[in-house]
Amino acid sequence: MRELSTIFRAALATAGAAVLLLAGGGTALAGTGTVTRAPVAPTPAPAAPAAVDEITSEEAVEIAERNAPGAMVVKVERVHEQGIWTWWVQMEEGLWRYDLYISTKTGRIVRLKINYS
Repeated sequence: MRELSTIFRAALATAGAAVLLLAGGGTALAGTGTVTRAPVAPTPAPAAPAAVDEITSEEAVEIAERNAPGAMVVKVERVHEQGIWTWWVQMEEGLWRYDLYISTKTGRIVRLKINYS
């Protein structure tokens, strides 16, 4: 009876080591009583995500300058406006202030605000 429990404990120890190695990405060889770790291939780097914006901030500024000639660009930010991502181009000319929201996908002006102060 004592011999059986010793064999049983040795089998449990070997199986436990095999499970740990398999969880870590290695390989266990059954039947030989030895456990070896197979080389694990490095995981490839994730592919770069596809470009979300088709219109750059520079192109958005060009679109804004065509629609508000003579105005000076004060600020350009990427913001979420009316459910889509836009370039917010803030421009000023004298007392006039222009806020143009230009779609990052199409370059279309989604919103235009003109203020006089």
